[in-house]
Amino acid sequence: MNTSSVLRAIFRKFLPLCCLLLGSSNLAAEEGLQILEEMGRAADVLDYTGEFVHVSNGHISTMKIVHMQATESAPSQQKLMALDGSMREIILQNDVVACVLPDQGMGVREKRQARQLFKLNLSDRVDSISRHYEVSTQGTARVANRDCDQVEVSPRDDYRYGYSLCVDKATRLLLSTELKHPDGSILESYKFVSVNFEQIDSGDIRSRTPAGSLQWMDDQPQTRDEGSQMSGATQKWRIGENPAGFDLEYYIERISPMSKAKLVHLVLTDGLAQVSVFVSPEEEAGKTASTLNMGSLNGYRNRLNGHTVTVVGEVPQDTVALIARHTQAY
Repeated sequence: MNTSSVLRAIFRKFLPLCCLLLGSSNLAAEEGLQILEEMGRAADVLDYTGEFVHVSNGHISTMKIVHMQATESAPSQQKLMALDGSMREIILQNDVVACVLPDQGMGVREKRQARQLFKLNLSDRVDSISRHYEVSTQGTARVANRDCDQVEVSPRDDYRYGYSLCVDKATRLLLSTELKHPDGSILESYKFVSVNFEQIDSGDIRSRTPAGSLQWMDDQPQTRDEGSQMSGATQKWRIGENPAGFDLEYYIERISPMSKAKLVHLVLTDGLAQVSVFVSPEEEAGKTASTLNMGSLNGYRNRLNGHTVTVVGEVPQDTVALIARHTQAY
Protein backbone atom coordinates (compact mmCIF):
# COMPACT_ATOMS: atom_id res chain seq x y z
CA MET A 1 0.00 0.00 0.00
CA ASN A 2 1.23 3.56 -0.77
CA THR A 3 2.10 5.19 2.57
CA SER A 4 2.56 8.78 1.43
CA SER A 5 1.29 11.48 3.76
CA VAL A 6 -1.40 12.48 1.26
CA LEU A 7 -2.91 9.02 1.16
CA ARG A 8 -2.66 8.69 4.95
CA ALA A 9 -4.60 11.92 5.32
CA ILE A 10 -7.28 10.74 2.89
CA PHE A 11 -7.50 7.44 4.71
CA ARG A 12 -7.99 9.16 8.10
CA LYS A 13 -10.60 11.50 6.65
CA PHE A 14 -12.70 8.73 5.16
CA LEU A 15 -12.07 6.03 7.78
CA PRO A 16 -15.61 6.19 9.24
CA LEU A 17 -17.10 5.86 5.75
CA CYS A 18 -14.74 2.97 4.94
CA CYS A 19 -15.81 1.15 8.10
CA LEU A 20 -19.47 1.64 7.21
CA LEU A 21 -18.92 0.29 3.70
CA LEU A 22 -16.90 -2.62 5.05
CA GLY A 23 -19.71 -3.51 7.41
CA SER A 24 -22.21 -3.45 4.53
CA SER A 25 -19.89 -5.60 2.45
CA ASN A 26 -19.59 -8.17 5.25
CA LEU A 27 -23.36 -8.31 5.62
CA ALA A 28 -23.76 -8.81 1.87
CA ALA A 29 -21.17 -11.59 1.96
CA GLU A 30 -22.89 -13.34 4.88
CA GLU A 31 -26.25 -13.05 3.16
CA GLY A 32 -24.78 -14.38 -0.10
CA LEU A 33 -23.19 -17.38 1.63
CA GLN A 34 -26.46 -18.13 3.41
CA ILE A 35 -28.30 -18.12 0.07
CA LEU A 36 -25.69 -20.50 -1.36
CA GLU A 37 -26.14 -22.87 1.58
CA GLU A 38 -29.91 -22.82 1.17
CA MET A 39 -29.53 -23.38 -2.57
CA GLY A 40 -27.25 -26.37 -1.95
CA ARG A 41 -29.89 -28.00 0.26
CA ALA A 42 -32.87 -27.11 -1.91
CA ALA A 43 -32.07 -29.43 -4.82
CA ASP A 44 -32.31 -32.48 -2.54
CA VAL A 45 -35.74 -31.62 -1.14
CA LEU A 46 -37.61 -30.50 -4.27
CA ASP A 47 -39.68 -32.28 -6.88
CA TYR A 48 -39.86 -30.26 -10.09
CA THR A 49 -39.84 -30.25 -13.88
CA GLY A 50 -38.56 -27.46 -16.06
CA GLU A 51 -37.12 -26.38 -19.38
CA PHE A 52 -33.90 -24.41 -19.63
CA VAL A 53 -31.58 -22.94 -22.22
CA HIS A 54 -27.89 -23.83 -22.17
CA VAL A 55 -25.42 -21.58 -24.00
CA SER A 56 -21.80 -22.70 -24.38
CA ASN A 57 -19.06 -22.04 -26.92
CA GLY A 58 -21.51 -20.23 -29.20
CA HIS A 59 -23.95 -23.17 -29.23
CA ILE A 60 -27.49 -22.85 -27.87
CA SER A 61 -29.44 -25.91 -26.77
CA THR A 62 -32.77 -26.39 -25.03
CA MET A 63 -33.26 -29.14 -22.47
CA LYS A 64 -35.88 -30.46 -20.10
CA ILE A 65 -35.16 -31.58 -16.56
CA VAL A 66 -37.24 -33.87 -14.34
CA HIS A 67 -36.02 -33.94 -10.75
CA MET A 68 -37.15 -36.16 -7.88
CA GLN A 69 -36.25 -35.27 -4.31
CA ALA A 70 -34.10 -37.48 -2.10
CA THR A 71 -35.73 -40.00 0.23
CA GLU A 72 -34.46 -41.87 3.28
CA SER A 73 -33.52 -44.80 1.05
CA ALA A 74 -32.25 -43.06 -2.09
CA PRO A 75 -30.45 -39.89 -3.18
CA SER A 76 -32.19 -37.34 -5.38
CA GLN A 77 -32.66 -38.46 -8.98
CA GLN A 78 -33.04 -36.62 -12.26
CA LYS A 79 -33.38 -36.93 -16.00
CA LEU A 80 -32.14 -34.46 -18.62
CA MET A 81 -33.57 -34.59 -22.14
CA ALA A 82 -32.38 -32.67 -25.19
CA LEU A 83 -35.29 -30.89 -26.89
CA ASP A 84 -33.38 -30.09 -30.08
CA GLY A 85 -30.81 -31.85 -32.24
CA SER A 86 -30.13 -35.57 -31.77
CA MET A 87 -32.16 -37.37 -29.12
CA ARG A 88 -30.18 -37.56 -25.88
CA GLU A 89 -31.01 -38.36 -22.29
CA ILE A 90 -28.83 -38.27 -19.19
CA ILE A 91 -30.34 -40.10 -16.24
CA LEU A 92 -29.06 -40.13 -12.66
CA GLN A 93 -30.85 -42.88 -10.77
CA ASN A 94 -29.95 -45.39 -8.07
CA ASP A 95 -26.37 -44.08 -7.89
CA VAL A 96 -25.80 -44.73 -11.61
CA VAL A 97 -25.59 -42.19 -14.43
CA ALA A 98 -26.73 -43.37 -17.85
CA CYS A 99 -26.20 -41.53 -21.13
CA VAL A 100 -28.83 -42.71 -23.62
CA LEU A 101 -28.23 -42.08 -27.34
CA PRO A 102 -31.17 -43.74 -29.16
CA ASP A 103 -30.20 -42.28 -32.56
CA GLN A 104 -26.93 -44.22 -32.28
CA GLY A 105 -28.53 -47.26 -30.72
CA MET A 106 -26.23 -47.14 -27.69
CA GLY A 107 -25.98 -46.17 -24.06
CA VAL A 108 -23.22 -45.73 -21.50
CA ARG A 109 -23.64 -46.44 -17.78
CA GLU A 110 -21.24 -45.63 -15.00
CA LYS A 111 -21.11 -45.15 -11.26
CA ARG A 112 -22.30 -41.68 -10.39
CA GLN A 113 -19.67 -39.25 -9.20
CA ALA A 114 -20.57 -35.96 -10.87
CA ARG A 115 -22.71 -33.34 -9.17
CA GLN A 116 -26.24 -32.82 -10.36
CA LEU A 117 -27.07 -30.04 -12.73
CA PHE A 118 -28.25 -26.85 -10.98
CA LYS A 119 -26.77 -28.09 -7.71
CA LEU A 120 -23.35 -26.79 -6.81
CA ASN A 121 -21.23 -28.76 -4.33
CA LEU A 122 -21.98 -26.60 -1.31
CA SER A 123 -22.53 -28.90 1.67
CA ASP A 124 -19.81 -28.40 4.30
CA ARG A 125 -17.84 -26.20 1.89
CA VAL A 126 -18.75 -22.67 2.89
CA ASP A 127 -15.33 -22.13 4.48
CA SER A 128 -13.63 -23.25 1.27
CA ILE A 129 -15.82 -20.96 -0.81
CA SER A 130 -14.98 -18.01 1.46
CA ARG A 131 -11.26 -18.69 1.08
CA HIS A 132 -11.33 -18.77 -2.70
CA TYR A 133 -14.24 -16.46 -3.64
CA GLU A 134 -15.81 -13.17 -2.65
CA VAL A 135 -19.57 -13.59 -2.36
CA SER A 136 -22.08 -10.73 -2.45
CA THR A 137 -25.78 -10.17 -3.07
CA GLN A 138 -26.75 -7.98 -6.02
CA GLY A 139 -30.47 -7.33 -5.55
CA THR A 140 -33.30 -9.22 -7.16
CA ALA A 141 -34.29 -10.26 -10.66
CA ARG A 142 -36.91 -12.35 -12.44
CA VAL A 143 -36.27 -15.67 -14.20
CA ALA A 144 -38.93 -18.03 -15.58
CA ASN A 145 -41.59 -15.71 -14.18
CA ARG A 146 -40.25 -16.15 -10.65
CA ASP A 147 -38.53 -13.70 -8.30
CA CYS A 148 -34.95 -14.59 -7.50
CA ASP A 149 -32.00 -13.26 -5.49
CA GLN A 150 -28.89 -12.41 -7.47
CA VAL A 151 -25.58 -13.59 -6.00
CA GLU A 152 -22.19 -12.65 -7.42
CA VAL A 153 -19.30 -15.03 -6.74
CA SER A 154 -15.93 -13.54 -7.70
CA PRO A 155 -12.63 -15.48 -7.53
CA ARG A 156 -9.88 -14.21 -5.24
CA ASP A 157 -7.16 -15.46 -7.61
CA ASP A 158 -6.58 -16.47 -11.22
CA TYR A 159 -7.11 -20.22 -10.68
CA ARG A 160 -10.89 -20.17 -11.08
CA TYR A 161 -13.77 -18.43 -12.85
CA GLY A 162 -16.55 -16.33 -11.37
CA TYR A 163 -20.28 -17.02 -11.17
CA SER A 164 -23.44 -14.95 -11.41
CA LEU A 165 -26.35 -16.83 -9.89
CA CYS A 166 -30.07 -16.19 -9.53
CA VAL A 167 -31.71 -18.22 -6.77
CA ASP A 168 -35.49 -18.59 -6.44
CA LYS A 169 -36.77 -16.64 -3.45
CA ALA A 170 -39.53 -19.11 -2.58
CA THR A 171 -37.80 -22.49 -3.02
CA ARG A 172 -34.06 -21.60 -3.28
CA LEU A 173 -33.79 -23.53 -6.54
CA LEU A 174 -30.98 -22.22 -8.75
CA LEU A 175 -32.82 -20.70 -11.72
CA SER A 176 -29.88 -19.35 -13.69
CA THR A 177 -26.11 -19.34 -13.62
CA GLU A 178 -23.43 -17.63 -15.66
CA LEU A 179 -19.81 -18.73 -15.66
CA LYS A 180 -17.62 -15.67 -16.11
CA HIS A 181 -14.13 -15.16 -17.49
CA PRO A 182 -11.93 -12.68 -15.56
CA ASP A 183 -12.45 -10.19 -18.41
CA GLY A 184 -16.19 -10.23 -17.67
CA SER A 185 -17.28 -12.26 -20.69
CA ILE A 186 -19.76 -15.09 -20.19
CA LEU A 187 -18.27 -18.51 -20.93
CA GLU A 188 -21.35 -20.61 -20.26
CA SER A 189 -24.88 -20.09 -18.99
CA TYR A 190 -27.95 -22.03 -17.91
CA LYS A 191 -31.32 -20.36 -17.50
CA PHE A 192 -34.76 -21.81 -16.82
CA VAL A 193 -37.52 -20.60 -19.12
CA SER A 194 -40.21 -22.51 -17.22
CA VAL A 195 -40.36 -24.52 -14.00
CA ASN A 196 -43.16 -26.37 -12.21
CA PHE A 197 -43.05 -27.83 -8.73
CA GLU A 198 -45.04 -31.05 -8.81
CA GLN A 199 -44.76 -34.52 -7.34
CA ILE A 200 -42.39 -36.81 -9.25
CA ASP A 201 -42.06 -40.58 -8.98
CA SER A 202 -39.36 -42.94 -10.19
CA GLY A 203 -41.31 -43.76 -13.35
CA ASP A 204 -40.89 -40.17 -14.52
CA ILE A 205 -37.10 -40.58 -14.32
CA ARG A 206 -36.88 -43.67 -16.56
CA SER A 207 -35.71 -43.34 -20.15
CA ARG A 208 -38.24 -43.16 -22.96
CA THR A 209 -36.10 -45.67 -24.88
CA PRO A 210 -36.40 -49.36 -23.88
CA ALA A 211 -33.08 -50.51 -22.42
CA GLY A 212 -33.24 -53.73 -24.44
CA SER A 213 -33.12 -51.81 -27.72
CA LEU A 214 -29.68 -50.33 -26.98
CA GLN A 215 -26.14 -51.63 -26.98
CA TRP A 216 -24.75 -50.81 -23.56
CA MET A 217 -21.18 -50.03 -22.56
CA ASP A 218 -20.96 -50.28 -18.79
CA ASP A 219 -18.40 -48.74 -16.51
CA GLN A 220 -16.55 -51.28 -14.37
CA PRO A 221 -15.43 -49.67 -11.12
CA GLN A 222 -12.98 -51.93 -9.32
CA THR A 223 -12.44 -50.28 -5.96
CA ARG A 224 -13.63 -47.09 -4.34
CA ASP A 225 -12.47 -45.10 -1.35
CA GLU A 226 -13.48 -41.61 -0.30
CA GLY A 227 -9.97 -40.99 1.04
CA SER A 228 -6.61 -41.35 -0.58
CA GLN A 229 -6.18 -45.13 -0.16
CA MET A 230 -7.43 -47.84 -2.51
CA SER A 231 -7.22 -51.49 -1.53
CA GLY A 232 -5.98 -53.74 -4.30
CA ALA A 233 -4.80 -50.91 -6.56
CA THR A 234 -1.48 -51.58 -8.26
CA GLN A 235 -0.66 -47.88 -8.52
CA LYS A 236 -1.96 -45.03 -6.37
CA TRP A 237 -2.13 -41.41 -7.46
CA ARG A 238 -2.56 -38.11 -5.70
CA ILE A 239 -2.30 -34.39 -6.24
CA GLY A 240 0.83 -33.15 -4.47
CA GLU A 241 1.26 -29.57 -3.36
CA ASN A 242 -1.71 -27.85 -4.98
CA PRO A 243 -1.54 -24.04 -4.93
CA ALA A 244 -4.88 -23.88 -6.71
CA GLY A 245 -6.65 -25.08 -3.54
CA PHE A 246 -8.69 -27.94 -5.00
CA ASP A 247 -9.35 -30.79 -2.55
CA LEU A 248 -9.85 -34.47 -3.39
CA GLU A 249 -13.53 -35.34 -3.37
CA TYR A 250 -13.70 -38.66 -5.20
CA TYR A 251 -11.22 -41.38 -6.22
CA ILE A 252 -12.03 -44.49 -8.25
CA GLU A 253 -10.19 -47.07 -10.32
CA ARG A 254 -12.21 -48.27 -13.28
CA ILE A 255 -12.25 -49.81 -16.74
CA SER A 256 -13.26 -47.22 -19.32
CA PRO A 257 -16.52 -48.29 -21.04
CA MET A 258 -15.31 -46.71 -24.28
CA SER A 259 -11.62 -47.65 -24.59
CA LYS A 260 -11.69 -50.64 -22.19
CA ALA A 261 -8.42 -49.33 -20.74
CA LYS A 262 -7.76 -49.30 -17.01
CA LEU A 263 -7.74 -45.78 -15.58
CA VAL A 264 -7.83 -43.88 -12.31
CA HIS A 265 -10.30 -41.02 -11.92
CA LEU A 266 -9.87 -38.30 -9.30
CA VAL A 267 -12.45 -35.54 -8.80
CA LEU A 268 -11.28 -32.31 -7.15
CA THR A 269 -13.33 -29.34 -5.97
CA ASP A 270 -12.85 -25.97 -4.32
CA GLY A 271 -16.49 -25.93 -3.19
CA LEU A 272 -17.86 -24.58 -6.48
CA ALA A 273 -15.66 -25.52 -9.42
CA GLN A 274 -14.93 -29.17 -10.16
CA VAL A 275 -11.92 -30.70 -11.93
CA SER A 276 -11.46 -34.30 -13.14
CA VAL A 277 -8.07 -35.99 -13.34
CA PHE A 278 -7.76 -39.17 -15.43
CA VAL A 279 -4.65 -41.35 -15.29
CA SER A 280 -4.34 -44.14 -17.87
CA PRO A 281 -1.58 -46.24 -19.46
CA GLU A 282 0.42 -44.18 -21.91
CA GLU A 283 -1.39 -44.10 -25.22
CA GLU A 284 1.48 -43.15 -27.47
CA ALA A 285 5.23 -43.24 -26.91
CA GLY A 286 6.86 -39.85 -27.24
CA LYS A 287 3.61 -37.89 -27.09
CA THR A 288 4.13 -34.38 -25.76
CA ALA A 289 1.89 -32.28 -23.53
CA SER A 290 -1.21 -30.86 -25.21
CA THR A 291 -4.08 -28.53 -24.34
CA LEU A 292 -7.82 -28.54 -24.99
CA ASN A 293 -10.31 -25.68 -25.02
CA MET A 294 -14.06 -25.91 -25.61
CA GLY A 295 -15.60 -22.68 -24.40
CA SER A 296 -15.68 -22.88 -20.60
CA LEU A 297 -14.02 -26.31 -20.57
CA ASN A 298 -10.24 -26.51 -20.50
CA GLY A 299 -8.03 -29.57 -20.54
CA TYR A 300 -4.37 -30.48 -20.29
CA ARG A 301 -2.71 -33.80 -21.14
CA ASN A 302 0.76 -34.80 -20.04
CA ARG A 303 2.97 -37.90 -19.88
CA LEU A 304 4.25 -39.22 -16.56
CA ASN A 305 6.17 -42.43 -15.87
CA GLY A 306 4.52 -44.44 -18.63
CA HIS A 307 1.06 -42.99 -18.00
CA THR A 308 -1.07 -40.29 -19.57
CA VAL A 309 -2.46 -37.69 -17.16
CA THR A 310 -5.50 -35.77 -18.47
CA VAL A 311 -7.02 -32.95 -16.44
CA VAL A 312 -10.36 -31.40 -17.47
CA GLY A 313 -12.54 -28.78 -15.81
CA GLU A 314 -14.43 -25.51 -16.08
CA VAL A 315 -11.43 -23.57 -14.80
CA PRO A 316 -8.71 -21.52 -16.55
CA GLN A 317 -6.13 -23.30 -18.69
CA ASP A 318 -3.32 -22.51 -16.24
CA THR A 319 -5.24 -24.30 -13.48
CA VAL A 320 -5.63 -27.63 -15.28
CA ALA A 321 -1.97 -27.46 -16.34
CA LEU A 322 -0.91 -26.78 -12.74
CA ILE A 323 -2.94 -29.71 -11.39
CA ALA A 324 -1.56 -32.00 -14.12
CA ARG A 325 2.02 -31.06 -13.19
CA HIS A 326 1.31 -31.83 -9.52
CA THR A 327 -0.28 -35.23 -10.18
CA GLN A 328 2.06 -37.91 -8.88
CA ALA A 329 2.29 -41.60 -8.08
CA TYR A 330 2.95 -42.75 -4.52
